[in-house]
Amino acid sequence: SPTGFADDAVALLDALDIARADVIGHDWGGFTGFLLGLRHPERVDRLLLCNSPGPWARLNPRVAVGLRRAWYAGLVATPILGAQVVGYPGFIPWFLRLGGQVALFPDADAAVYADQFRDRARTAASSQLYRSYLRLAQAILLRHAFEQQRLPAPTRLLFGAHDFYIPVAVLEELEAYGADLTLEVVEGCSHWMPEERPDLIADRARTLFS
Repeated sequence: SPTGFADDAVALLDALDIARADVIGHDWGGFTGFLLGLRHPERVDRLLLCNSPGPWARLNPRVAVGLRRAWYAGLVATPILGAQVVGYPGFIPWFLRLGGQVALFPDADAAVYADQFRDRARTAASSQLYRSYLRLAQAILLRHAFEQQRLPAPTRLLFGAHDFYIPVAVLEELEAYGADLTLEVVEGCSHWMPEERPDLIADRARTLFS
């Protein structure tokens, strides 16, 4: 689960004897960064996150319409069937290419991602992960589980204006939830910002972490 990812990050810092760290994360990694900063603020200096919705989204008509492309999450989370879907050779390349629309990943790169899911244990784990994701999404969107929590670490969120999977509408009022939280919507960019705009991420990292 994402909370488990955050706890794993703390365990890694402990194992490496690192008291505090700057953090960069994308998508699941970005959400993990948010949780790390909220749950373990003493371990985080600064956060640079990309295309993550954050844990304060509210369900409204704009968000509901924007989330229509996340239908795959429910499919992947379905017991038995979800693992079979993830293991289907064409699913991961289709997903990486934004529903087959954009060839951001060459065939060889897409195959690297897809090949790891020949292992049934990994397909089962992916399905379980998405089930935990849907439970957490419900807690955020319907019960506002993080409403009272504020992020103390200086944080920059870069978000592709044309993200195929996560609607920009989930970011409304996001900046109010951090002591120093800034959102930058990046035009001409979709979901895979590390592949689409690596120079931009590097530039923002140098500025934030210097």
